Amino acid sequence: MSINNELAYMAEKLKFLKNKRVRYIGRAGNLLWIGIGEDVSNIDYKGKKRVFAKFSLHIQCPFRILLNTKIIIGNNDIYEPNTEKIPLENFNWESYGDSLFDKQLEKIASELYTNDVKVIDINLSLIGDLQIILSNNLCIETFINGTSNSEMWRFFETGTDLPHFVKTGINIEKE
Repeated sequence: MSINNELAYMAEKLKFLKNKRVRYIGRAGNLLWIGIGEDVSNIDYKGKKRVFAKFSLHIQCPFRILLNTKIIIGNNDIYEPNTEKIPLENFNWESYGDSLFDKQLEKIASELYTNDVKVIDINLSLIGDLQIILSNNLCIETFINGTSNSEMWRFFETGTDLPHFVKTGINIEKE
């Protein structure tokens, strides 16, 4: 399948996220994770029963979140200290809560937890950049910035054996 056919197929798969609720957002290291859709119960990696969103999007390429036309958070903010919480000399970006990113993300996550924020539209560019427009005037944008098989973002149905759709710098793979 050509990259254009792969992107068209992926765009079609992503479109069914329209009108689905965004359940949560967070990070692990420099990976942004977003849970979308209804709740499903699954066993987590520790063997405990947990409730997850039906669909997951993991983003490892550059991204930003806008409120209307203003950038309110970007992936580079992970590496900037939250100076209200921690002095610069004690800053460790891997420690959750220490970064400017974490401070801003907590505000966004709080709104997602308390409001019925939905995906209004989702667009996929010809090179695989994502644009996810939400009902609360937020917009999540990704930027493919590599030319190798390194993972840029991944979309999958949580807790199933269905393939993950992985966008790399050069194609989309099913894993």
